[in-house]
Amino acid sequence: VTRRPTFRGLVRSRRAVIPASGYYEWRHAGDTRAEPYYIHPAEGLLYFAGLYSWWADPARPRDDPGRWHLTTTILTRAAVGDIRRLHDRAPVTLPDDLVAAWVDPRTAGDAAFVAAAVDAATPVT
Repeated sequence: VTRRPTFRGLVRSRRAVIPASGYYEWRHAGDTRAEPYYIHPAEGLLYFAGLYSWWADPARPRDDPGRWHLTTTILTRAAVGDIRRLHDRAPVTLPDDLVAAWVDPRTAGDAAFVAAAVDAATPVT
């Protein structure tokens, strides 16, 4: 994510935390059926490491405040633990003690910082 031009600048200073009670992964059984699995912690919330940006709708006038849209994305990593049975990727979930640093614009967002967040992520089963 730090090498892709689309995300490089966002990692530096536009990091977001996306809270969630859980998320779904789908396990495919055969050609036509997929079984949903709700991935969630035993208690509390998940905090996904995300990025955000604002973009202007070129079809709207420059002075129209409705022209601006907020977009977000959730970072993913190679799945670990039991989740690997369902999917090869999983969201990067931030531990509670890393949430404040992740959104702090004074914290330089670089490859080492992202790697530390990925390494600190605890798999949810």
